[in-house]
Amino acid sequence: MTQNEMQQGISILFKKLTIAENNRLIYKQLTELCGIGKQFECVMKKSNCFWQLTVSSLCFSIITELAKIFDEQKDAFGIKKLINISSQNGEWFSKWYEENGVSHKEFIKLLETKYNGINEKREKLKEIRDAELAHNDRKNLLNIEIIYEGFTWGDIEDLIETAYEIMNSISVGLTGCEYFIQADNYDDVKILIHNAYKGMHNVQKLNN
Repeated sequence: MTQNEMQQGISILFKKLTIAENNRLIYKQLTELCGIGKQFECVMKKSNCFWQLTVSSLCFSIITELAKIFDEQKDAFGIKKLINISSQNGEWFSKWYEENGVSHKEFIKLLETKYNGINEKREKLKEIRDAELAHNDRKNLLNIEIIYEGFTWGDIEDLIETAYEIMNSISVGLTGCEYFIQADNYDDVKILIHNAYKGMHNVQKLNN
């Protein structure tokens, strides 16, 4: 693999990470607006089937995109392979090492330490990816703490943050360029829920 191909691979992984983060933010909005006991819970109850499918799809997308990023299979291009390729090509980072007073060994150890620090969460992610998410307990679908039994939204945030840090460390070392996750306008969710809520009340007024 060439240095240019490596950077292209990082770019692809960042696109996957952006999808996961955007969907996480959308899910968070839904839980804050329409979760159990929240102001707009009635909106989801009114169209239960639609929202259950929507929320399940968000969860599925988050899990599958992260699973691709952390995939360690031989033919997969994930973070583990990024670290391995970086380890084998120290000359790619020589300029950055010189400017920052860091050795190749220290840099790779830092990446591996971050990666190994989420071993249990990565294993749980893989377990969930391999399971049938459609069988997830319905009570967890709008739970801001739990996404799957034994796996929390805090775990998801840790995985996203660690992936972001490792990929950016490698990208900066290679080219000096840092990536930023560009969140889409997920506030559209709030507008949608508010309009649906107003529409429900207008229909009730007409019927009364």
